[in-house]
Amino acid sequence: MKSKQFTKNIISSISILILFITFPAILKAEFLELSVSSYVDRTQIIMGNSLQLTVEIEANKNVDVEPIIPQLTGFQIIGQSSSSSSSIQIINGKVDKSITKSFTYTLAPLKLGNFVIPPIEVKYNRKKYKTNSIRVNIIKGNSSTQTSPNNLSQSQRTSPNSAIADGRKMFLQAIPTKRNVYVGEPFAIIYKIYSRKELSGLQPEQMPNFPGFIKEDVFQATNIRYTLENLKGIRYYTYKISEYTLFAIHEGDFKLDPMQLVGAYNTPARSFFDFGNTKRVMLSSQPITIHVKKLPLIDRPEDYTGAVGTFSIKAELGKHEVKAGESITLTVTISGSGNIKMFDAPLIPQINNIGTFPPEENNTLTDSYKTAGYKTIKFILIPQEPGKYEIPPIKFSYFNTQTGKYSTVETKSCHFTAEKSDIPLSATSYVNPKGIVVQGIDINFIINKNVIYNNSFLVQKLWFWLIAVLGMVILFIAFLIKKESDKLLSDRGYYKLKISNKQLKTDLKFTRKVCNDENGEVFFPAIEKTLKNYIANKFNLSAAGMQLQEVIDVFEANGIDTDLTEKVKKFLMLTDQARFSGFSYSEKDMKENLSQLEDIIGKLQKIKFRRKK
Repeated sequence: MKSKQFTKNIISSISILILFITFPAILKAEFLELSVSSYVDRTQIIMGNSLQLTVEIEANKNVDVEPIIPQLTGFQIIGQSSSSSSSIQIINGKVDKSITKSFTYTLAPLKLGNFVIPPIEVKYNRKKYKTNSIRVNIIKGNSSTQTSPNNLSQSQRTSPNSAIADGRKMFLQAIPTKRNVYVGEPFAIIYKIYSRKELSGLQPEQMPNFPGFIKEDVFQATNIRYTLENLKGIRYYTYKISEYTLFAIHEGDFKLDPMQLVGAYNTPARSFFDFGNTKRVMLSSQPITIHVKKLPLIDRPEDYTGAVGTFSIKAELGKHEVKAGESITLTVTISGSGNIKMFDAPLIPQINNIGTFPPEENNTLTDSYKTAGYKTIKFILIPQEPGKYEIPPIKFSYFNTQTGKYSTVETKSCHFTAEKSDIPLSATSYVNPKGIVVQGIDINFIINKNVIYNNSFLVQKLWFWLIAVLGMVILFIAFLIKKESDKLLSDRGYYKLKISNKQLKTDLKFTRKVCNDENGEVFFPAIEKTLKNYIANKFNLSAAGMQLQEVIDVFEANGIDTDLTEKVKKFLMLTDQARFSGFSYSEKDMKENLSQLEDIIGKLQKIKFRRKK
């Protein structure tokens, strides 16, 4: 018996040991993150040329696996290569490791036509991972169909949506979430740059205004950051520029303004003595038309106040027992998604022996698109007599964009009891939504004294003349203030000169703060803005559209020292490069640039500018 028990104990111990050894491996396998994607270098090729098909396997650990290439119709594999890369990111103390294996296949077309490269499969740990299919068009080649820049058609050369850069496309895309909306219905529009080359700089030329819409900013890029994205089977560097939420004001067809940017990219060196170059390309988004439909008049509820979207409503009382003459708060909450900030709140029906004040409204938005959230309406109720009170259901109507019809929701009825007050009703007090203390509900005091004051011989009093002189001094000061105000309003240059030091102080305070925070993304736009604002105020220029050449011209016209002009020129070129280069700068670099800015500002303050009106 003892030997059998001993054997059982040994088996149990071995089992536990095996479990401890294998558990980490099992746990690690469960957290495997693996993805597979495929793309080609172009989706249209000439018969006789070759096509590059790339399959990428990305995982959070090293996996020994290769893609399974299916039968390719219309193509023959004539070459194959592979490579591997890894990256480590540390975000908030969390380490993210990524290993990417790339398998590149050179394909030769066999015949003309449109062909589909089917999904490519990868098997790992009994699981299958598949890519998307890719469509490729094989055309007949001749001298007129070569895709060199000199042989492009007129429409290709002048198209605002694409630029040919060393045989690679680059374009700015406006992507609306909807093209057909109702008046008041929100939709988003995203602006992205797709480029086959990594960009080194961006300069805005024209930003859209969206006439006919209410605009809410969702996202504005402050530096150049890209993500890799497959678009119709081709791998692009994707740069998200802007994102807006729009609300249509009235019906009609609206053509959205294009966005125009200048994109810069570096060209590779062609020889040992060639250091490469930077090329600039004008990019413009394609025209987009949004069709805005008016809200139907048929079946529109009488209490409709302009809500568009999907909503729900509820009502709650702050308490259920109160003294007569005291206040009680009824809170109505409308939740959902749509134009939350743009419709009027519903009203509560009139209830006998209950006094009310105009409601207090607050809007709370819970998403970045500023379309989801809730509207809170608070009603102050004052029961004037003891008794039991019922607040009937409050109805709320909205246009449901999902059904294309009007919908009506309502709250549940609320009940409370008002007890007899221990003090006279006229002596009670409460605070209304505007913060005004109200005493009772009637007039408390009536003056019943018949008194006539004698105001003669005031001119004989010393205090009378003191007040008169003080009044004349106040009038004279008011005259000077009015004269200064008129001058500030009529003379723009004088106004900007007066505020230049005040704005400089504010700008420098913000710049020093972001420098101490070591926030390089905000620091360089801040120091550039500080210098441009100061120069603009001194010379009566526009800081928003100020160009470097404009600064140099105005310095030369005013006889500014050439050394100082050159310092300002180099400083603005440095800030422009830092904003768009994507490089990171150390705390020491930022402090040196801040010191350089303060030195330039100090020299500019000593110069008496000749301002223009």
